[in-house]
Amino acid sequence: MKMEFKQTVVAIAVIFGLSVSFNSNAEVAQPTQSAPTINQRAAEKQAEQMTSAAIQVLNLIDQGKSGEIWEGLSSTIEPKVSKNSFTQRIAEDQRTLGAPSKRQQISAYRSEANGQSNIPKGIYYSVIFETNFAKGQGRELVSFRFDNDQIWRVAGYSLTRTVGK
Repeated sequence: MKMEFKQTVVAIAVIFGLSVSFNSNAEVAQPTQSAPTINQRAAEKQAEQMTSAAIQVLNLIDQGKSGEIWEGLSSTIEPKVSKNSFTQRIAEDQRTLGAPSKRQQISAYRSEANGQSNIPKGIYYSVIFETNFAKGQGRELVSFRFDNDQIWRVAGYSLTRTVGK
């Protein structure tokens, strides 16, 4: 039985790129310091996926299709903001700053809200971009919420002017 356990651990370690050490007191697979852990790789993959989704949202905004974003909002957010209010706010931001010319992602992070503030309880993922516009610079934040049906949906978009021209 002990040998079967070691073989199973070694097989799992090989599949996931881990190094294994055994001693007489414990039989545990240990990740190496240099190789990323499974959790690190999963987090990196999620960051890439959420950044890609955020870019898709920004492309819809750039094309004047913010109504399509509102239609796909998280079910906990949609009742809090009307479609008209959402699209008008984004259109006003576009008029104020003009067309975007360059975006650079500066942050992506996952967070959890406990529901004690204005933010509904849940798991969120936010991606922030520093963006150059025709009439200035700003920070764009695209947030997603992991809804009860296990799907990430847009939870919000905001634009904060950082530098004027």
